[in-house]
Amino acid sequence: MTKSLWGLVLGLSVAAQPMLASEGRIVEDHAYKDWRAIVLESEGGEETWRDCIAMTGGDGLPVLEVVARQYDAGPPYSFPLVQIREQAPRHYSTLLQEGGRVDFVFDDGDSYSGTAFNDVVEDVFQSGTASPPVEDMLYVLQGMRRAGQLDVSFEGQLLLEASLSGFTAAYGKIAEACEFSTMGVIDPLPEGVELGGDAGDDSDLLFEQFGVWRAQAETFDNGGSWVTECFASIPENTQRTMSFGVNTLEYFPPESYPPLMVSEVIAETAIPMVAKGGLVQFSFDTGLIVPGEVMTDTAHEGTRYIDIAVKSGYRDLALREMDRATALWVYGDGQVIYQTQLDGFRAAYGAIAKVCEFTTDGVLK
Repeated sequence: MTKSLWGLVLGLSVAAQPMLASEGRIVEDHAYKDWRAIVLESEGGEETWRDCIAMTGGDGLPVLEVVARQYDAGPPYSFPLVQIREQAPRHYSTLLQEGGRVDFVFDDGDSYSGTAFNDVVEDVFQSGTASPPVEDMLYVLQGMRRAGQLDVSFEGQLLLEASLSGFTAAYGKIAEACEFSTMGVIDPLPEGVELGGDAGDDSDLLFEQFGVWRAQAETFDNGGSWVTECFASIPENTQRTMSFGVNTLEYFPPESYPPLMVSEVIAETAIPMVAKGGLVQFSFDTGLIVPGEVMTDTAHEGTRYIDIAVKSGYRDLALREMDRATALWVYGDGQVIYQTQLDGFRAAYGAIAKVCEFTTDGVLK
């Protein structure tokens, strides 16, 4: 049984049924004892992808969840996000308060600590989230498979008692739906595999920093056929991330060019970087401005996922300018919503082109 003393006192309004924007729809919803596995499908531009969530709680209680997105770099390079999420009713405060310590304690004695973050909109709705450190995510997931209960506390006050009965089945289902490996959590790590970087002697994989860019590649089994995904991102900004990438299921240059995107994950009640239908512009220090658009605006269980991208007819032009320019500003409705230097772009683009075997013609001279 999952309990929350704070949730029982305040009657928090987080519900177990996801609240979705029109672009996202539930395609799978499975119950495994005290856990659920929910799969959402979204479309943007020429792409379709899935968001997969294993969760327990809700219905007036905070939610403990494990979140993954299809085509993201998966195990052993990165593991799904574990987080506690709490939302208060109108004009109430969450127990989770910005900067406070959150402890994740298993009934077998293992424990991990994270930091709470808040989002507030017009001083009306407040939400709070917290996760263990990224470097501990695998060990937390292993504990969730091994233990019987996980207690989550904020500054020593109990927030949630979460049963782990059914977690393994729910995790396996989201791994299947979002096409990432269960290695390290359900299945053992293969001998020689290193976490967070290159995997043994597999020379097809990439994990390297070029200036502000991190270039990565992974190969995964897609229903019996092997697919390689190559992408580069600027990881320094934890709220909004710029990226571009391809996988071998898609068309390559010159038929189609990698989309240049800015993404953010925020509380559902928070104001997005730009609303759907808003004016989006990518502006380079060379003077070139190309139009963008909102590709994704999907909400689920209090969390909102937003991607904006250069419009498809301008992708090659924008990527060529990334090689020429030194700085980029992204505007939403006339306001700067993202800015970055561009050093390392040429090397990062060339690296992923080499691994995914597509031409750099049309982008790099």
